[in-house]
Amino acid sequence: MHIPNMIDLGHLPARQPGAGEGMLYVGQLEEQKGILTLLDAAAYVPRIPITIVGDGPLYDTIRDRIAKEGMTHVTMTGRLSLDEVYAHMQRARAMIVPSAGYDTFPTVALEAGALGRPVIASRIGGLPEIIVDEQTGILVTPQQPHALAEAMRSLAQHSDRAEQLGSAAVHHIRALVDPARHIQRLLAVYQERMRRSQ
Repeated sequence: MHIPNMIDLGHLPARQPGAGEGMLYVGQLEEQKGILTLLDAAAYVPRIPITIVGDGPLYDTIRDRIAKEGMTHVTMTGRLSLDEVYAHMQRARAMIVPSAGYDTFPTVALEAGALGRPVIASRIGGLPEIIVDEQTGILVTPQQPHALAEAMRSLAQHSDRAEQLGSAAVHHIRALVDPARHIQRLLAVYQERMRRSQ
């Protein structure tokens, strides 16, 4: 039996109404995080604003590629404070988590969902535990730019769908990481093991 992590989301700001605009990536700028796949996908959706928040070893590579390929719809902010990150989340249409490697339980996906923003993420690691495909967000095959671009296009074109997924995400995430439920799950595991040992 798998028990999700217990995480306090009480520090998050209030959810903002509306579907938001543009796509948002928050994280380290490194290959394992799938940032290069996001750039590849960005080339297919030149009318969708994409904001990249974070720093890392690929920062200069990404900046230079954006300039070289004329991706005027892609903006890099560098590293931001938590309050600034949350403000970006509140304004975004969706959060992008294009992981290329195993991500156990990425906090950024939890926080975005709790703020009512659907997450478009790779079907890898712990992400399918956080995102219910087509119910609270969209899961795509890792390192597949076309699939990622299509998911972004879908939510960019259908604000009502984005709002519906975001609303469902709020309830799903808060139930998933609720401390009381976490303790109940732990107790159930202990009780079952004790029963089996008798």
